[in-house]
Amino acid sequence: MEDELLDSVRDEAYPEAGVPHHTNGAVDGAELRDLIAILGAMRAGDFSVRLPTDWDGLWGRVADIFNDIRCVAHACDAHEHAETLVASLSQRVENVRERAATIPDRPRSFLMEWVDPPFCSGHWGPELVEIAGGYDSLGQKHQPSAQIEWQRVLDARPEIIVLALCGYDIGRARRDYELLRRFPGFNSIPAVDSGQVYVVNASSYFARPGPRIVDSLEILAGILQPGEFPEFVSRGSLDPRVVQIG
Repeated sequence: MEDELLDSVRDEAYPEAGVPHHTNGAVDGAELRDLIAILGAMRAGDFSVRLPTDWDGLWGRVADIFNDIRCVAHACDAHEHAETLVASLSQRVENVRERAATIPDRPRSFLMEWVDPPFCSGHWGPELVEIAGGYDSLGQKHQPSAQIEWQRVLDARPEIIVLALCGYDIGRARRDYELLRRFPGFNSIPAVDSGQVYVVNASSYFARPGPRIVDSLEILAGILQPGEFPEFVSRGSLDPRVVQIG
C-alpha cells in the first residue's frame, strides 16, 4: 500500500524507473518543528492536519508533497500507510541535513540546468546543494533558473559540476557534455582538472517537485560529500541515477 500511495502522488512520468528505492545546512528550525508537530498529530490519529502552503524552496516542495500524500491517503482510507511514508521521506531528508551540517569543508559547486546557453539552477536546486554539503554561488535560491554568462562559471571556479539538464536522462545529458567541453576555458575549471564532473538523470530525479526530491538530495550528498555519504555514491557507468564523466 505504501508503494501504491507513492505511485499516486509521484510525478507524471518516470520513463525508465519503477517505485523509488528506499548552510551550512541552513534550514529554518521553525519549519522542522512544524513538520515534527504534523507527524505527531498524525500518530495521535489526527489526519486533518496540513503543512503550510506558503513555505519557499525545498521545504515548500516537501510540504506540498506531504499534503498531497495525505489527500490521497484520505481518499483511499490509508492513513497509517501515509504516516509511514511521510515519516520515511522526512527522516531521509533530516538524515542528510544533520550529517552534512557538521562538515566544515563545502566544495564550490555548480548545479547546471542547461548547457547552451548556460543556465544556473533555481527554485529548490540551490537549497538541495546547500543541505547536501556544497556551496553554489551561481544558483538562484527560491527563484527560477536563469541564463548566465559563461564567464561567470569560469570566475566561480567550481570544484564540482553537476549537469542536471532539464528533462534529460543520463544518455542525453552525456551528449550535451560533449558540447560543454568545447566551451572556451572549460579545461581551466578546477572540477574538470580533478575529474569532478557528473551527469544525473534530471528527468527522473531533479526536474519535478515530487517525492523523488528526496532521492535528488541523496544523489547530491553522494556527489558533494562522498566520504560522509558512501551509500549514495555513483555505482559506476551503469548507475541510472548519476554517473561521473569528467
